[in-house]
Amino acid sequence: MKKTLLLAGAAAAIFVLAAILTAPANPPESEYEIKSSELGGQTGAELMEYYNPEKYPLTPFEETTDYSRIKKGFTGKLEKIEKGTAFDYYIIITPQLLEPLAQELTAYKRAVKNDLGYKTATLICDNCSPQDIRASIQEGYQTGLKGALMIGDIPLAWYGSSQSNAYPTSYYYQDVDGEWLDGNQDGIFDRHQGDTGQEIFVGWLKSNDLTLTNETEVELLENYFEKNAAYRNGQLSFGEENIIFSDDVISSGLSLIQILPFANHVYSLFTTSASDYAPALHEGYKTVYVDAHSNPWVHGFTEADIVGQGCEWYNPSTSQGPNVKRCYNSFSNEDLAPAKLKVLIYLLNGCHVGRLTEQDNLANWYIFQKEGGLSATAATISISSGYYVSYAAKIAENKIFGEAFLETQNNKKESVLFGDPTLRANYPSVYESIIVDETNVAGEENGATVEITSKETSPVSATLEIYLNEESILNETLTIASPGETVEFSFTPAPGFNTLAACLTMNQKTWCSRTETMGVSPTLEINEDNYVLDCAAQGLNPRLGWDGIGIKVNAKNATIQNCELATFGVHLSITEGEGLTIKNNKFYNEKNYAYGYLTPYGPLTAPIKNAVISGNNITGLSVGLGFVEYYENTLISDNVFSGEMACYLLRLRGTLTNNLIIRDNKFCATVNENAFQLECDHELDEYAINEAESTGNQIDLVSPCTSGWPVYGEHYSNCIQQEQTP
Repeated sequence: MKKTLLLAGAAAAIFVLAAILTAPANPPESEYEIKSSELGGQTGAELMEYYNPEKYPLTPFEETTDYSRIKKGFTGKLEKIEKGTAFDYYIIITPQLLEPLAQELTAYKRAVKNDLGYKTATLICDNCSPQDIRASIQEGYQTGLKGALMIGDIPLAWYGSSQSNAYPTSYYYQDVDGEWLDGNQDGIFDRHQGDTGQEIFVGWLKSNDLTLTNETEVELLENYFEKNAAYRNGQLSFGEENIIFSDDVISSGLSLIQILPFANHVYSLFTTSASDYAPALHEGYKTVYVDAHSNPWVHGFTEADIVGQGCEWYNPSTSQGPNVKRCYNSFSNEDLAPAKLKVLIYLLNGCHVGRLTEQDNLANWYIFQKEGGLSATAATISISSGYYVSYAAKIAENKIFGEAFLETQNNKKESVLFGDPTLRANYPSVYESIIVDETNVAGEENGATVEITSKETSPVSATLEIYLNEESILNETLTIASPGETVEFSFTPAPGFNTLAACLTMNQKTWCSRTETMGVSPTLEINEDNYVLDCAAQGLNPRLGWDGIGIKVNAKNATIQNCELATFGVHLSITEGEGLTIKNNKFYNEKNYAYGYLTPYGPLTAPIKNAVISGNNITGLSVGLGFVEYYENTLISDNVFSGEMACYLLRLRGTLTNNLIIRDNKFCATVNENAFQLECDHELDEYAINEAESTGNQIDLVSPCTSGWPVYGEHYSNCIQQEQTP
């Protein structure tokens, strides 16, 4: 099925900007304060320590509780409480949890029986070894065992070529008939041979090492089983939407939006930040896919920032220039433990996130959230992007998590399934998405399509209702047969951002797909010489765009003043630049997209000369004054560049530039790690800039011209304060 992805980019002829979907609006800042983001202002060298192994070392194998239990070897099979030999499912639990959880376990076993027909046995791990557990599982597999749930401080086997690269693995229990060898008898399996595929699934509920709240091990487990029962009974839901939170890793997210229904993909430099992550997850989602650099306790999210401006960690391996480095801030276990996130299923694509032998590790805290958290997948070592895409495809088919894990994680010894493996996602079998025409002119009738996907084997009856800005504009009863239906409709957007929702009602249950669309203000064209466009005086503000052009200049001696343009693909297009005046305008970004240009936009029919660009406030665009050439006797002064921009604020290029004066501007927006706030092209003539008059600017990141302009202290100083457009 085709999924809708709203494009936020400038015209393709100049620059291609990746698609961005914003996260939900942030709740009050004080409610979800990121405790670990208080290290701003330190130097890159100091902050690098935040992520390194010396500051956050992994626990050596010999210091884990697993070590002594593994070294014991096989001491005997586990005690089984229930009589009989043929069981589908094992609960393997430590003895101290049996009595406190007796009521929860009884109800849970009954629910598993009702949902799957599984007959469950309870096995007691009383200081047992991994060898004892595996022997018991092997015995059960002979009579039909399909899976197991580990509850409490259950030991894990370890695998690796040496102690330095060894990691805990649940796979030792999942592979029933493979041969595991420990050549040097150090307790770490270093060879796995024979039939190495997995035969059963295993889930983990391990709360004994969670110390960041006041809840005890038992209380955390009691709360988990309460959530579990509520979900099975249809009393726990955070809606049908899913979110893909890829920290600047696009490929896996693009795969997942084709797999998960109602999936939003968030991956821009500016929206996958630590400060955006928790608020997004408080909005309520069924599934979250996280793709971010991590360790067992921390996710690191890239930020739009520069050295010294509030980053916890700088990655020096991705830098361009002395002051341009990839900046990270953190979402840590201390942020997660008390957060009360409203999410049920987590696909955690980060290194070491699933290292459940570490105290207060992230994956465990995700499923032991107070309100949400039923299942998580994560790995105990480093993994690559897209690691759980195949697993997501299986749970999208509404297989139980254990079966999906069994089918997709073969020979992935590092992969761990957290939570109850007998649950399923219960994604809707019939769902819809909205596809909106690329450009929708405000006040005019525009087209859109609802695509409905059906995975039902027989036709189903449903009611489709479409809302524009929360008002119903269509209500239609449909008979939907597999693979689905397409419904076309028209709507008339208001200027600016409009909300469309398509809601399906089936079997007395309703779910909705939502999207935003822009009612675009038509392009204003200047075709008459000496024309003065004063948007404020002429009642033309604000001009709101999406992917078109805000103002197009085709005549000489034009003046554009007091105009307010937001979120156009190209805010200002100039095909005739002689005598041009652009002053006291606001060009900005309405919805936190890195979006749009203020730039001469081809084809240029004449050079820009005898021009004045002054007093403008330019905020949050892709490029400020970008890819500029053929300037003569032009003054660029008193402009303020602010907010977060994707690329250059001012880029000067071309050999025909002459007597360009750049003075008293504030180039103080943040840009990505591959761009400068001001950059001179190497082909620019050394006499292009009137250096004597080009002074008083504020800039942080500079790539100077061939002549050496600008010189720090002579032509510019560093930014004092980031200014924002109201």
